[in-house]
Amino acid sequence: MKDNIKRFLAALILLAPVLSLAQTETTFDRFKNTTHFMTKETPASNVTFDGGKDASVLIHHMGMVVGFFCEGQVDTCKPARVELLFIARTSDWTMKGGNPVNLLIDGKPATAGKADWDGQVLGAENLVEYNDTNITPELLVQLAEAKTVDVQIGLFEFSLTDANLGSIRDLAAHMGWLPEAIKKQLIENSEAGKTSLAAAAQLAQDGHLNTPQELAQLVQSGQASKTAVITVPQGAEVDVDGNKLGVTPVVFVLIKRETPRTITVKLTGYKTVEKTFTPDGKTIPVAITLEKQAQ
Repeated sequence: MKDNIKRFLAALILLAPVLSLAQTETTFDRFKNTTHFMTKETPASNVTFDGGKDASVLIHHMGMVVGFFCEGQVDTCKPARVELLFIARTSDWTMKGGNPVNLLIDGKPATAGKADWDGQVLGAENLVEYNDTNITPELLVQLAEAKTVDVQIGLFEFSLTDANLGSIRDLAAHMGWLPEAIKKQLIENSEAGKTSLAAAAQLAQDGHLNTPQELAQLVQSGQASKTAVITVPQGAEVDVDGNKLGVTPVVFVLIKRETPRTITVKLTGYKTVEKTFTPDGKTIPVAITLEKQAQ
């Protein structure tokens, strides 16, 4: 069953907007047939140089944008490369020169390669410098899983803030990445669902519990759908046709019946949400930000 659950994790990328701050903007270019995923700019820490000296006179602000693109109109994909862009507001051409971008990820050295530099004049002593480099999807995942990241570009150093790391995790979710804590909770909740009232109701109707292989065949033939339910906050009760299945986050296979299936999500202090679905082989992602009840 655990292997079956792990195969469902890819479906959870469709739920990325409720897993974080939804800082990733997704656009589809129909002429190029490409989908672009790009974070909003987020501020990094103050910049220092020469062993910790304040560089704010030279570099007033440092920001970060991360993005990638994939062929086709997609919600998730694994790109060939990821663009890492640092944007500095400076009073002089302080970072010019195509410097290497070095990283300390939880204290461990890594490299993001050599940056391509570009600049823009906004006014007197009001410049924007762009240091752009490409990293691998694997390095993006390392950044997403990190607690601390320090960056060195040429002579200058700064740290990624919680806002930077949050945007990286949001973007990484569009590659299918999920935090280990959510994966663990997902597997535990889905395992518990095997002995739920909903499972008992399925047993009563079908006369037996379907094996993972039988469920996969039902999905392939369009007689069932892989279903994932995630809520903010987590821990909401999930009922299927009035029978408790478990709590969020949870994944399961929803089998087609003569009438549409009803999924109900409820949590004390929040409004109950009810949705109906007709399984047809396609993944059913249910992403809900629960609304508090009026006092």
